[in-house]
This record gives sequence, structure tokens and C-alpha cells, in this order.
Amino acid sequence: MPSQRSTSVTSVPVGARILKDGRFEFPNVPPGQYVIQADRGRRNSWTDGEFGTLPVSVDGTDVTDLILQTSSGSSIRGHLRFDAYLGTKTPQPGAIEILPLPTDPEQAPSSPATADIHQDWTFEIGGVNGPRRLQLQRAPAEWTLKEIRVNGIDATDRSIAFGRKDQSLADVEVVLTDRINELSGSIVDDRARPAPLAHLVVFSTDRERWYPASRFLRQTMAGNLGIVTLTGLPPGSYYAAAAAQLPADGADAWQDPAYLESLIPRASAIAFGEGQKQILNLKLPAPTAR
Repeated sequence: MPSQRSTSVTSVPVGARILKDGRFEFPNVPPGQYVIQADRGRRNSWTDGEFGTLPVSVDGTDVTDLILQTSSGSSIRGHLRFDAYLGTKTPQPGAIEILPLPTDPEQAPSSPATADIHQDWTFEIGGVNGPRRLQLQRAPAEWTLKEIRVNGIDATDRSIAFGRKDQSLADVEVVLTDRINELSGSIVDDRARPAPLAHLVVFSTDRERWYPASRFLRQTMAGNLGIVTLTGLPPGSYYAAAAAQLPADGADAWQDPAYLESLIPRASAIAFGEGQKQILNLKLPAPTAR
């Protein structure tokens, strides 16, 4: 597939012609930077299959004698802990989903495995390759991620390298809390009328946290009366801005750093500790004259 740094005229991944002795060939490849991936597919829902990746540069001449080495990957084992400050009932294991989200799609399979969570709240993930960020993908509304610790060290939101056996993790603690931050309020237009279907975009003031699928980037749509509610933001400082509509270049296009930068001049600043409720009322900018 084309590398993220590629100047190739093609943008569509293509499959190789594979022979029985393990040789492979991609015919008619335009010049550019590419990444070759070999993936056996997941063995089960919590184990990624054997995987390998190899960057290659094509300059108009044949590229031969490449060797693509696969790896069975690293393992991740740990347990969950619930800080029930408010006495919230502990959920069932099936209500929680944890996954090692790839932070570089060129070095990991496109569909990562999810943790196998046992009744005693231990969990395991196998066959992990490439840099990953452990992420709470799903949980009941009463719970949110507090922190992730590896061997007692805070690893929340960190990208961690995997692939070799000696990069496996055996003491991961995922802590969930029932002290959930909540932001509510309303969005009105430039005439102070409720703005249904407008969007609230909330993003960290720390640009290092503007990475894809970051839990520090959130957006929601206003209801019929312009009312907005957003729960589960981690502690920290944020910008909050109202937008009549989001960029139309894809579902996650609003997470583009350039777009977030454009919102800052008209954004409001807010900050959360833990278990706080805040109210924020925002106004849409006046429509640009055509």
C-alpha cells in the first residue's frame, strides 16, 4: 500500500501474486514510497495473527530479493480495577472493551484484536505488533477511564512498541472510575435563537493530544432546542467551540489539527478535574457573506 509519505500516483492498496514457495510479486508498480504488509488475520477475537511489514521505495526499476519477515507478536496481560467513589455497581465483563489501537497504520494490522476479559477481571491480548495505545473502547455510561498503569508506571495515552516477545507486558492495570465529568449547555445562532443540529467541538489545549481517536477530542450534535451534553472528558484544560457544520471530508475530518486551530480564536476555555459538572453556552459565528 502507498506509504503516508508516498508521492505515488496510486492510492489504492493492491494484493500480491503469491506463489507456493512463498515468493510474491507486485506487477506494474508506479514510482513512490510503499509499505508491504503480510497478515494471516486474527486467530480469535483477542489474538492478532502473524504479521510483518516492510517499507520499500520504487524508482522506476524492478525491486527484487526482498524478504518480508513476519512475527507472532507480543502479548499484553493485566487486570481491571473499579474505583466506585459513588457506589456504582460493577458492570459485567462483556460490557467492557479494551483494545491496543495502532498509532502507525503502516506497522500494524488494520483491524486490531480486543482484550479477552475474564470473570475475575484479568484480561489478555495476543499477537500484538507495531506501536499501540491501549484504549478503553467501550464501557457503560456510569464508568470512564481513569488511568492505565504498566508495572506501576502511568502509561495512559502513551504509544508503546510491540512485536517481540521481550516487548510483552504482564502487569497492566486499567482503572475505571465512576466520577465522570459532564459538560452541558446550549448553542444559539448569531440572532440568539436555538441552533438545532449545530455541533459542539471540545479539544485539549495541549496540541500533543490532537492525535486520531484521542479521548481528548470530542464532538456532539445539539438537540432540537440547541441543547448539548457531553460526558466522560478526562481531567484537563480544553477549548470548546460551536460549529454550524463539520468538515465534509470524512467522519473524523473534524479532528484534523488545521481545523482545530481554526476554531481556537472563537473558542471558550474550560477545565475539568474529576467528577465535575459544568455549563457552557455558546454562540455560532455569523454566516459569511457570499
